[in-house]
Amino acid sequence: MNRLLIMAMLAAFLLSIAAGADARWPTVVPHCRMIVGKWFWSTGGIVTIMSDGTVVHQPVDEGTWECTDPARKIFTIWWNRSGSVDTVFMSNDNRHLSGTNQENVPVTATREGLPPFPF
Repeated sequence: MNRLLIMAMLAAFLLSIAAGADARWPTVVPHCRMIVGKWFWSTGGIVTIMSDGTVVHQPVDEGTWECTDPARKIFTIWWNRSGSVDTVFMSNDNRHLSGTNQENVPVTATREGLPPFPF
């Protein structure tokens, strides 16, 4: 490959990281991206989990999420308004979440549609 082209690609990659473009998800851990999408939440309503680390529970709450254990597909969601913290595990088919909140109340969700393509 042309050395100039390689340098241009590297510069574009570094600029995307500096701009914050999904730099927190290493390509070797595709499970972290698998939670992105819309979910039917056990408490009612639809929860939208976005790749920028934010989450919206229509119409009642919003918050942030993190992939806390990529190898075991465990995620933590912090809800701003309710103050709740959900820790959930994703099923092998990437279509179901189950876990508990900080008060040990069960939390489950079913994905709306198909899971995203694992990068």
